[in-house]
Amino acid sequence: MEYYSFSVDESSDGEHHYTFLSKDCVYTVVFNPSQYIKYIETFPALLDFGIGLSFFQFRHDETSKKRKDPKVGNTICKILIQYLESQEVDSILLYHCDHTDGKQKGRSKLFSGWHEAFDKDNAIVKHEVCVVEEGKAGEIKEYFIGYLALSNNPRLKDASLEFDKFSATLIDENK
Repeated sequence: MEYYSFSVDESSDGEHHYTFLSKDCVYTVVFNPSQYIKYIETFPALLDFGIGLSFFQFRHDETSKKRKDPKVGNTICKILIQYLESQEVDSILLYHCDHTDGKQKGRSKLFSGWHEAFDKDNAIVKHEVCVVEEGKAGEIKEYFIGYLALSNNPRLKDASLEFDKFSATLIDENK
């Protein structure tokens, strides 16, 4: 599989930033071990080794047409696996799709497609939920929240049991 070369920087607070360039974008993948620290006491199985995951892009030319580039998904998945394998086997990456622009469903679908295409040997467990709520004006709001972990993670069963309640807590606090 082809992928882009990438660099990694670690900040003083333990965040890891992986950056790579595609033909028309700069991508950054961020791992933040303290993102959900305030929830550890309530959700210890999920968060004792929980790490926040986010990624974003900056286009070189906002007017250029977006093109499908399989190397982008391959690179992001390679970064995820490399990072997970460098951590404790108990580590769990937690993410939520940005919902502020209404494109969260597309992001979820794209990320799922990358995972399926890249993880042929099922080394990574990906679990995602879609929480649907009615907004104040009667509009439907969807929130996609998930986690990734190595398939041999001994905490998966217990973490999975806490995940739904954790997801509901996050959504309630971010309304």
